[in-house]
Amino acid sequence: MTALAAGLWWLSDRLGGIGPLDRATFGWFIVIPVWFAAPVVAGFVWRGLGRREIAATAAVLATLEGAMVAAWFWNAAAFPACDTAPVRSPVEWILPSLLLGLVVGGGLAVSGVVCAGRMRTGHRRAGIIVAMSVQAGVTALAAIILIAMLLGGGCQRPAS
Repeated sequence: MTALAAGLWWLSDRLGGIGPLDRATFGWFIVIPVWFAAPVVAGFVWRGLGRREIAATAAVLATLEGAMVAAWFWNAAAFPACDTAPVRSPVEWILPSLLLGLVVGGGLAVSGVVCAGRMRTGHRRAGIIVAMSVQAGVTALAAIILIAMLLGGGCQRPAS
């Protein structure tokens, strides 16, 4: 589901919109709901697994998702399109990128595990609500981290 959300975002970003929806509207009405549905789908898929299998699957998911987000952010932040030199070197963006990947990947794994645990006990509605709430919180935290990191980045001012 997260790959689907990322693919939809990428497609709308490249096309400038999909149908009557511009990029922002498409993102809020399509991409974000698909993103929030990811831990719910994980919960449904994982509910039949044992605790160890759920933990192992969540760890693999967190690692893959976190690595993809870290690589995406690092590539975007470390190599800005500058007429002057960037403020930070690519090496300086490694740790912030890993932090963002950890939050996003770990948050998705935690919300999926919570959802699967609630669903295993027969509380499907509660699992869905909790998973989407955790995912919303993780998304907000990731956005705050992303904004904070980008405030100090960018390009150097041109010499006067």
